[in-house]
Amino acid sequence: MNPTWNINETRNHILRIYGEEQLEVVRVSLNSVILREKYARYHYHEANKIIDRFLKREFKTKYAIEIAFNNSYQKNIALIKLEANILACLSNMHAIADIYSYAIYYVFGFNLIANKLAEHKIDTNSVLNIIKYKQGFSFIYQLLSSIKEYGDFGHLSAIVNHTKHRGVKRLSLCFSQLGMPNELYTIKIPLYEYNNKVFPEVDAKQFLNHGVQSCNKNTYRYG
Repeated sequence: MNPTWNINETRNHILRIYGEEQLEVVRVSLNSVILREKYARYHYHEANKIIDRFLKREFKTKYAIEIAFNNSYQKNIALIKLEANILACLSNMHAIADIYSYAIYYVFGFNLIANKLAEHKIDTNSVLNIIKYKQGFSFIYQLLSSIKEYGDFGHLSAIVNHTKHRGVKRLSLCFSQLGMPNELYTIKIPLYEYNNKVFPEVDAKQFLNHGVQSCNKNTYRYG
């Protein structure tokens, strides 16, 4: 059974200690953590619908060679919709770490001290640096660090940052063998190179599934 984040208690904590004005500052971030997780799940399910309902239905009775040279309008639209939902899912998962960092920064009133950060400098790394050696923050430090350190986060960041700043790489439809098996293909996220690191091609469905499960579990754990 997943633990439940009592977001109202978090709001009450801010109100009791810092007052209404500080609560208003952080309210959007608290709500956005939940919304981003929901957006990620929505786009994840939409991507799966496209794979399961359209691609499997369309391709299950065709030979791989036919699909490889099939440039139909329906296939192209399905792949564009699939790419749009996969990128939206990844972008929302990636945003959660920085929104958490922003929320932590304001929940604990770091914006009220003399040497506060400029708003555009508040991110996961800067907040980790602030709380690393502060007494009583070891648990929060470990939790926030674990977002960045879980297995796929570097890969996720590379895809999101590459598509945002450099360009989008198209998904590929990969065939396991010629013929007519039940599973004729897999959808692959291509290899990405970013910040002098290489991230290999991966199965899109498995990558999203792992990310969404981690995202769902950690949203309530961190809250």
